Amino acid sequence: MKKKERLEKILEIINAQEIGTHEELQKALEFIGIESTQSTLSRDIRALNLVKIKNKRNKTIYVQVSKEEEESRLRQAITLYALSVARVEFMLVVKTRLSTADILASLIDELNTQRILGTIAGADTLMITARSVEDAIHWEDRFLKIMAS
Repeated sequence: MKKKERLEKILEIINAQEIGTHEELQKALEFIGIESTQSTLSRDIRALNLVKIKNKRNKTIYVQVSKEEEESRLRQAITLYALSVARVEFMLVVKTRLSTADILASLIDELNTQRILGTIAGADTLMITARSVEDAIHWEDRFLKIMAS
């Protein structure tokens, strides 16, 4: 099966069922005869811009969001949770409200940007590792502009 067809089937599945984990998605694909590895599913989820949200019954499920929605969610989270940002070379340290660093980290991780290698979140501190100093400067500026608005 071609990648495009697999991606279409994944969208059909998440639109028809409440899928909240890789395992659930993998089983749903297997049920319709599509074999997929965990790493392939991860790439497909990023390619489709799927994010996890809580539905009305408080179950975490995958949904597809547009780049505009994704940017809006990030802006809102930075506005609500980020208190300060500091850059050291290619790393950023973001101080957040208590128990919100992981929320912000998760949103950044979902962006699928090549500029960020990864995040680590504590209770009120988020560390972002950028690919380069220039990328860290880009993200620092982005945080500061959003926080100032």
